[in-house]
Amino acid sequence: SVGAYNLVLRATDFYGCTRTFDLTLQVSTLSLGNLVFEDANRNGLKDDSELGVAGALVQLFGAGGDNAIGGSGASEDFQVGVDVTTGSTGAYLFADLPVGNYYVKVTPPVDYLEAGGTASVIDDNINDNNDGSQPGGSGTPLYSPVVNLAGGAESLADDDADADTNLSIDFGFLHPTPTIDL
Repeated sequence: SVGAYNLVLRATDFYGCTRTFDLTLQVSTLSLGNLVFEDANRNGLKDDSELGVAGALVQLFGAGGDNAIGGSGASEDFQVGVDVTTGSTGAYLFADLPVGNYYVKVTPPVDYLEAGGTASVIDDNINDNNDGSQPGGSGTPLYSPVVNLAGGAESLADDDADADTNLSIDFGFLHPTPTIDL
């Protein structure tokens, strides 16, 4: 459970001398998330004029024993937490996570079939870039790279000052331009 715990450690050596140590154990959790956005100019970056995408289904998975996406058997991936559907801002967040290796899967709403720009294929901690690869092609889910979450080691360049959050996992989608048949 999250919080601070006071511990008393009492040790006795071979000669019968006893020493007492008062310790505080701080247990914290990690968070992962941030944004699904419309990459209108297809440059792979969230520009100021580009909006969030509502209605995207966002799921968090723990990478199995192989620390890769799509394991099976002993290396099978597992869903962590509940499904999240983005609101009008496109924001999402998975909180209260333990240290571990995770990836995010985003299923786009029907109007957003393609990823925008070139996806980052590594956990680069760059905020507002497209981290979503679309291996199945147009209309299929996007997957982030595997992210190693570690306490006190997360980027501070993701619009917060918390080393226990990674808010740099963003997904850009291209909204199709309607065609008019004449």
